[in-house]
Amino acid sequence: MAAGSKPDPSAIGPTEMIMPGGTGISLRPQGAGHPIGHHTGHPSGHPSDMNAMTKGCLAGTGVCFISHEGEVFPCGYLPVIAGDLRKQSFVDIWQNAEVFNALRDTGNLKGKCGCCEFRNVCMGCRARAFAATGDYLDEEPFCVYQPKMTKPEKKQEAPVSVR
Repeated sequence: MAAGSKPDPSAIGPTEMIMPGGTGISLRPQGAGHPIGHHTGHPSGHPSDMNAMTKGCLAGTGVCFISHEGEVFPCGYLPVIAGDLRKQSFVDIWQNAEVFNALRDTGNLKGKCGCCEFRNVCMGCRARAFAATGDYLDEEPFCVYQPKMTKPEKKQEAPVSVR
């Protein structure tokens, strides 16, 4: 190709594509005005809609890991067993496992993850929290973000009187 001439787009394949799954990530070849992996926001043109982008940690909420022996875990990096396919159905494990239900409720997150305004989008890495503290609901140890919120006080239940 001569210096200064543009490549024929049909010769190099697609020049732009949106990643599948609604990630909002757009790929363009270098030299097309944007670096590879340039983020463009939501594919439907609503870049401010954070819910359209993929969530951070998907452990037990959108994915799980099944070992070659049938053991089910929230992810391949989080060694907290949710169930065993040799003893229960996948549906039962997915819907009823204590670890999955705990991960699906972001109100269970502790430390700065528990009071972070982005906890429903990010959740931190539950495997790193577990590795650092032994508690997969603890705060993400490598997050440098300081939340702007404080966690609301949990309602205290009224004492039950016994007659």
